Amino acid sequence: MTNHFGSIDLIPPKLQTAYTPHSLIYQASYYDVISVSSRLNGEKYLIRTLNTNCKFFMENPSLASTLFVKEILHLLNRYRRNEEEEFQIVEDFEIFQDKMAFVMRPYSSLGNKKKVEDDIETMIKSVISDLDTITNQMQLLAPAIFQENICCYEKMELYFLSDYGSGYNSTFSKSSNDAEFKRKDTGLYALGMIALDLLQGPVIQQSKASSLEKSTLNFAEVYTRLETIKLKRLKKILLKLLNPSGFSNEMRSFSLKSKEIFFISKI
Repeated sequence: MTNHFGSIDLIPPKLQTAYTPHSLIYQASYYDVISVSSRLNGEKYLIRTLNTNCKFFMENPSLASTLFVKEILHLLNRYRRNEEEEFQIVEDFEIFQDKMAFVMRPYSSLGNKKKVEDDIETMIKSVISDLDTITNQMQLLAPAIFQENICCYEKMELYFLSDYGSGYNSTFSKSSNDAEFKRKDTGLYALGMIALDLLQGPVIQQSKASSLEKSTLNFAEVYTRLETIKLKRLKKILLKLLNPSGFSNEMRSFSLKSKEIFFISKI
């Protein structure tokens, strides 16, 4: 069991009374995710609690608190309650002094579980839709893209991007447009590589530090892997994401709400 005692102290008092904490399962830039069960009926949930002790919060508490709420609101806006399946993502919420937490239905990160082509296509389009909203509508930096921060409710086939603060942990400056385009390019490439790895197994180990510059694969090798994909729509999407020669010119005039993303979303 993962040590979680520090995280328990971050849970507001009424939620501590209502839920039994079990383990800390994930630490994002500015929040912790704790597995819990209801003291009333034993049902399992996750509590996502703002981490007021982390470096991100201490350096910019207003930004951390804002991102924490915006991330949940965007998730709720995308996946509102499905009345037919009686599925509700957020079950409870509490703010007490500087403590803030949401109780959520359990979800999982992608991890290294292999997926079929239809699932991968859905995942890519969902992540790109999230990036569009985060960077254009919310006017936030694009989050880093790695397997641990792409999450899903598998039964509902709901994929979403988590840890909006990961983009602010980057060495790129928000004031540098050139650097920000480069971040988006690298993130889209990483998304394509994650998709390939989930379909075929990893050729190289992906990590939070993965980037276009650090990849040991050249496009010829990537193209060979793409040739094994049967679903033509998915192949076209991955070709767009993984062709680095298209990034330098096309992506400089690129916004995630532009023709390029419109093309991917409509394939």
